[in-house]
Amino acid sequence: MPGESEAECAVREAGEEAGIAVDPGALAWRAELSFVFPARPELDAVVTVFFGQRWSGEPRESDEMVPEWFDVVSVPLGQMWDDEAYWLPQVMAGETFVGVISYDDDCKLVARAELTAAAGPLAAL
Repeated sequence: MPGESEAECAVREAGEEAGIAVDPGALAWRAELSFVFPARPELDAVVTVFFGQRWSGEPRESDEMVPEWFDVVSVPLGQMWDDEAYWLPQVMAGETFVGVISYDDDCKLVARAELTAAAGPLAAL
């Protein structure tokens, strides 16, 4: 939404897509990822990743997701977008970074992933 901060957007999206109310004070910036699709540049996106541990409500299914609970060591990375294996474990471990993830010409597999440690939002840029 115009005028909305990235953190405010994350809180709103969690409500819209998962039906939960995230405590904005409990959000921690973890990463900024640029996704590049050379064969389909219209899919290119820059995504800010936040980590939040306090929320209320009951997660619900939506067009965007079907909520399921997994132990941290059992997250089914093989059932997710290919890029998740490159950055999600680091986010869950508390690391902060910026990165560029490029997909192959079929837009299915990661062709290259470059992650650089960062001390905070956009610290490495």
